[in-house]
Amino acid sequence: MSGESKVNVAGLGRTFLIVVVLWLVLLIMTLWFVTSIPSEKVLQYSLFGDTFAVISVLVSAFAFVALYMSIRLQQKQLKVQTDELKLQREELEQTRAELRGQKEQLEAQNLTLKQQSFEDKFFRMLTLLGDIVRDLKAHDHLGALNVGRESIRAWCTRLQMCWREELDKRNSNQSAFAGSDRQVIERACLRLNEYQLHQGGGCSHYFHTLYNILKFVKLSETADKQFYADLTTALLSTHELRLLFYICQTPAQYQKLKPLVEEFAVLERLEIHELFDPSHLDLFSKSAYGSRS
Repeated sequence: MSGESKVNVAGLGRTFLIVVVLWLVLLIMTLWFVTSIPSEKVLQYSLFGDTFAVISVLVSAFAFVALYMSIRLQQKQLKVQTDELKLQREELEQTRAELRGQKEQLEAQNLTLKQQSFEDKFFRMLTLLGDIVRDLKAHDHLGALNVGRESIRAWCTRLQMCWREELDKRNSNQSAFAGSDRQVIERACLRLNEYQLHQGGGCSHYFHTLYNILKFVKLSETADKQFYADLTTALLSTHELRLLFYICQTPAQYQKLKPLVEEFAVLERLEIHELFDPSHLDLFSKSAYGSRS
């Protein structure tokens, strides 16, 4: 309520109070005067009192007008207060909407920062994987030195030779070499690992890094995990997928890398003729082959 309205209400209230007090004084004086005059002079004084009837009516009318104006001002005051409360509610709702907008903006910025941090780490890990591949060195079965991805091709060839030898041992009914297809592959991978150690190198660091990349994607909060897993597997050559297929059958990778390969369909590009035996396809669940399953 404005200061001018407060002054008007205060002034009118004082005026109304004065009128009421005067009316009460006149009423008391009238009663006292009527009760104090002799009965024989009542008629005379009543005629005299009638001369003040107009004044009494005017005073009563003025008091009624003052009362009406007071009620009207109170109504205006209530309306002003109601409008002010409505305005305050609207301002409060606007403030809440602005705060919600700021909160959503901060959440979006936070998600953007998290995504940028994830992608920065992800691509640095891919770079590390590429550096590891470039540094690989291996001798093939003819003794020639292979570098980079050619080393993985040489290891695939060596692993297939070891697998055939272990398979022949199992098929020759030698009890010491009995076992399932996966156990035959395990023994072949063990022989490959021994050969790599003898040559002073190996692929364990390579597969450990690949495992960490896929695990990092899996545990991240990014919305499209499959997209980043596909980016990773797109960098793998056919020989890398082939070697990955069989390394996942070893005890060291069976519980770690193999579930991630199945979850992200890493072997989708691996053709069945790349396997040592078509029956090996069942060593992975169908999810590992993606849309090709």
